[in-house]
Amino acid sequence: MEPQEQLEAQGGAGCGLAAYGMLLLLLFSLGLVGIAMSTWNMLSTAGSTSPFELLSGSEVQEWRLLPMREAGLLAPGELPAAWHDESADMSGSTACALTASEVLRVEEGVGKRLAFDQIAKVELLRGAAGEVVVMEARQGEGVGCRFRPDEGGNRFLRQIQVELLRVERGG
Repeated sequence: MEPQEQLEAQGGAGCGLAAYGMLLLLLFSLGLVGIAMSTWNMLSTAGSTSPFELLSGSEVQEWRLLPMREAGLLAPGELPAAWHDESADMSGSTACALTASEVLRVEEGVGKRLAFDQIAKVELLRGAAGEVVVMEARQGEGVGCRFRPDEGGNRFLRQIQVELLRVERGG
């Protein structure tokens, strides 16, 4: 076979290789776009609220307040001023709340109330696992509410401090 005839017989092989190369380039490009989009999504949701973050009572789904209602802490239709879920399954089975006159806590179906005028001391304890807002009662048992980092423990503390000032001033 002459060299010229060999080249003519293999003429179509270069086109197949180019098509395969284009297909690989397309798949590589799609992969890069996917990585870029997932990175952008991860960065854009970094500042969004956690399902455990301190919420206004009007932002809480009704079914998440059921454990507090069943424990007799909230009346039907009543909404707390602030609410924080501590339960691992986000069901509200362990949660703290603030109303206009007291701090509420439900844990394993047992409800606790602590009126603002009965709070002797309130403090925020910080640790590696998060924060605990501890409210010591003048008489009886106090209440503690646990927050993971950046879930609003400091805001919860400030809200209680404002209510304590209001009670102290008689307003």
